[in-house]
Amino acid sequence: MRRLSIHSLFMLGLLLITALWIVPPAQPVQALAALPPIAQGDVDEEIANHIAEIRERAPDIVDEFSSDDGSWETFYDGETSIFYRNRRLNFAIDVEDTIIWTAGDHSPRSFYLELDAIHRDGSLDNQLGIVFRYQDRDNFYLFSISSDGYYSLFAQIEDEWGDIVKWNVSDVIETGDGSRNTLGLLVEGNTYTLLINDYLIATVTDDALTEGAIGMAAGSFSEAPVEVAFDNYRLWVLEETPQPTRPIRLPTRPAATPAATLEPTAEPTAEPTAEPTAEATPSPTEEATGVLTLDAIVAQPPTYAEAFDIEPEGWNPHTANGITHTVLDGALQIDISLPNALGWSALPVAPLNYYVEVDATLVGDIDSAEYGILFKYQNPQNFYLFAVGNNGRYSLWHFADNNWQVLNDWADSPALNTGPDQTNRLGLLVQDNVSYTLVANDVVLAEIASSPDDGRSLALAAGSFGQPDLAIRFDNLSVWDLDELGLAAQPTTEPTKEPTPESTAEPTPAPLPNTDTEAARIADILATEPTLSDDFRRDNGQWSIPESTAGAYYYERRALNIAVDELDYILWSKQLDAEGVAVDYTDFYVEVDATFRITDTLGGMGFVFRLIDSDNFYMFTVSQNGYVNLYKKVAGEFTKLSPWREDPAIATDNFAVNRVGVLMEGSVIVGTVNGAVVLIAEDSDIAAGSIALSAQTYDETPVLVAFDNLQLWELAGGQ
Repeated sequence: MRRLSIHSLFMLGLLLITALWIVPPAQPVQALAALPPIAQGDVDEEIANHIAEIRERAPDIVDEFSSDDGSWETFYDGETSIFYRNRRLNFAIDVEDTIIWTAGDHSPRSFYLELDAIHRDGSLDNQLGIVFRYQDRDNFYLFSISSDGYYSLFAQIEDEWGDIVKWNVSDVIETGDGSRNTLGLLVEGNTYTLLINDYLIATVTDDALTEGAIGMAAGSFSEAPVEVAFDNYRLWVLEETPQPTRPIRLPTRPAATPAATLEPTAEPTAEPTAEPTAEATPSPTEEATGVLTLDAIVAQPPTYAEAFDIEPEGWNPHTANGITHTVLDGALQIDISLPNALGWSALPVAPLNYYVEVDATLVGDIDSAEYGILFKYQNPQNFYLFAVGNNGRYSLWHFADNNWQVLNDWADSPALNTGPDQTNRLGLLVQDNVSYTLVANDVVLAEIASSPDDGRSLALAAGSFGQPDLAIRFDNLSVWDLDELGLAAQPTTEPTKEPTPESTAEPTPAPLPNTDTEAARIADILATEPTLSDDFRRDNGQWSIPESTAGAYYYERRALNIAVDELDYILWSKQLDAEGVAVDYTDFYVEVDATFRITDTLGGMGFVFRLIDSDNFYMFTVSQNGYVNLYKKVAGEFTKLSPWREDPAIATDNFAVNRVGVLMEGSVIVGTVNGAVVLIAEDSDIAAGSIALSAQTYDETPVLVAFDNLQLWELAGGQ
């Protein structure tokens, strides 16, 4: 094992060493060579055929990680660990900005390597991959992917990081919780070919290191924990270069979207200042909440979680002859030695409205079995069962007065993983005691309604049919109590406080005039490719992150978050170019997904645009209780261009995602929310300026807004 702490995503390539490992001194190595850019044309088919020929013969080294045979160093230091479990080599990192690795004792100079890299739990903003030509902690190469869709190749040469392939996005990478990707690496001389899921991603050259060991690595960035695993290690040692015979798949090049970067960007020079808004919010009304989404739920911390690292407290296993419950190797295992038997273990929590997720694995190659979530349990003769099988099928049953009633008969789903030792992440959403949503691997399988009853207990269950002697393992359980989180589907009343101390007598303006022209113009824009796209998975330097005593800016949960902690205050983040300078636009259309992540304070979110400085800009704002307005600030004075008006297009339920947009074309300003035109105004006082994402408080704090999935179109009129 070798462990390094990474400062600000390898900022300037410097690493803070948090744990030392004594190793022999390194031989002198050359400085990192300057490299030509990666070709953007078709991938070399000859290389693809060459790799296919290598695969034709049996690998020289195979490791299924079924047991610790001493090939790979394992350890635990309280914050990071490498260990064997479930026939995989697992890496766990509980601290931010840290990378760990283990290297084996084989060091061929030319080789082809394949292995499976698997996300188990924790942040998707991570890295996992292959260490090669490893000489010591200060000299090696690292080929990595992330579970949110990026890849890179870096060199650590004499304790200095250099990028050979910067972080780039690729649509061939499987992403999300539980994602599995097969990495391939061909090393011949000073040429390195990178593969992901049989797609050739890049071929590069570098001669800084000519030999060294091979290993595996995993790391965290700004979010922890990170839990990943490796499996199916296959190494071919190359003594001679085989001739090509048959091809493997060749991909199209990844789309040209903004790529993550490891270099810091310059800080902006102009910072927002505290300014009170100029108008009061009209009195809110009581409205029913909208449709609750799974994304809104899992964006919150679970109210109960269990990783089964130790024996959990408060669980109630259903015991019977032939059914045993044990916590083994970090999982809850239910073993059944009898045919046609059902066993379960009840959780210590029993919410009324909730969402639950758990990893479930059928151990071994057994065709006839079921496992899943037992819920609304009253007694052994009355409960509900969401079950999946090892053959890609799922079902929902009601066991009522000792009789089975089918609510959703066994049905096929491609979302379910099949085969021996495959893990499925199962989810169940229960609302209003009558509505059930069945989920597997982030895919909704079915939405089912039933009659209400009194059962509330929740359990993990396993069952046999005609084939006995089965084992089901459960891990990484999370429960979100919707009532406790304020997410239950019930009428809510928004806060009644106004954001400023001014008059509250302003009426709601009349409805907008016909907006067909503006809607058609925006539709035409949306039919074209955007000038800029950003999914905010990482800080790629495109948005200013100024220091502020009034709040904070940070990347978390694949979003840019702006928190405002002072009353009557506006904070914003400006779009920057590659040199860290704010980009000025004249005419444009911009859209972004925006979410209030604190629900008990009234705030605003939106865009500041044609921003010259803190005394000159336009500001389009959407409030948490469903209102919009438009202001300009010229020479330090606010002027109302469109007063607060309520609009039904705005989603006001807790943690709702609203897609907010602004069209600025000439002197015409159009505001949109969720595809609807909500505001039209005209003004020509400010001709051009930068674009910023904004969050603001009124007379309550704090306000926290998360921004995601931004797209911007620069229109004729220029920049």
